[in-house]
Amino acid sequence: MLWERLRRLSVELEGAAAFSPGESVAGRVVVELSGPARLGALHLHARGCARVHWSEARSGGSSTAYTQTYGDRLDFLSHRQLLLAPADGGEATLLPAGRHEFPFAFQLPEGLATSFEGKHGSVRYWVKAKLLRPWAAARRAKERFTVLEPIDINTPALLGSLQWVSFLRRAERLRTCRAVRAP
Repeated sequence: MLWERLRRLSVELEGAAAFSPGESVAGRVVVELSGPARLGALHLHARGCARVHWSEARSGGSSTAYTQTYGDRLDFLSHRQLLLAPADGGEATLLPAGRHEFPFAFQLPEGLATSFEGKHGSVRYWVKAKLLRPWAAARRAKERFTVLEPIDINTPALLGSLQWVSFLRRAERLRTCRAVRAP
């Protein structure tokens, strides 16, 4: 049986697990087999989405109380790639025992939101591999990664707010110095 022969199914990313929009994400899906096995296909799906959810207690009168739940999802990234296709005629591919690596690479689009985890929502990115075999349950492996949008602090809007903070700090120091000098 395949699952007894499957030692390991994993997704490995090259380099750091943090990327910027526009960068290339590369890696490999690793399949380790203890004996020969027939595999149908190996699919890769990279995804990124924002999710938000919260609940509010409501009252519909003196005897009616209920909780209203809100939520939504917005997809930022969806990249699919077939790493191991079925052989001609749709038959399973026979892989020998050992370690097999299936490389992948894709480009992150510009303008992606920065990864985020909060009480009422999140922005998450991941790569998932799905190994299929005819007449058997699929096996999956998943690896999360972080997207960080670089911020240029030299933009006029940010410089203005930094100058205001600097002014407030100087004013506070001046007020402290005058209080110390006062008789």
